[in-house]
Amino acid sequence: IHRFSKSINIEKEVCGICHGRFEIIKNSIKNASEINKLRQERMEERFDEIRSELHGISGTPTKNQIDNNKFLTPRQPNKFALFVKENYSSIKKDKNLSSHKDVMQELSKNFKTLSTK
Repeated sequence: IHRFSKSINIEKEVCGICHGRFEIIKNSIKNASEINKLRQERMEERFDEIRSELHGISGTPTKNQIDNNKFLTPRQPNKFALFVKENYSSIKKDKNLSSHKDVMQELSKNFKTLSTK
């Protein structure tokens, strides 16, 4: 466990790496290699389970996606984001604005006038 205090409730706590239950094993030099083999096997089993659950998924899924087993496609950009994408460079050149802040303020004004029409 690699802790200073060994007082852990083994009924509640699980391993932080493989999420397996703790077992009480007497520590000795004789069985140290057996314990390491057992740990390695259990971690490999757990990682195989996780790999099979996430097979075919690219990127890091969120906790909700793992819990609900939903791997959603990226959401579509909103109208303002599309407006910024289309008009950012033209407003920056036309108005001769140098800072990002000024360009975004101008885009915001233009978008507001378009959306109220």
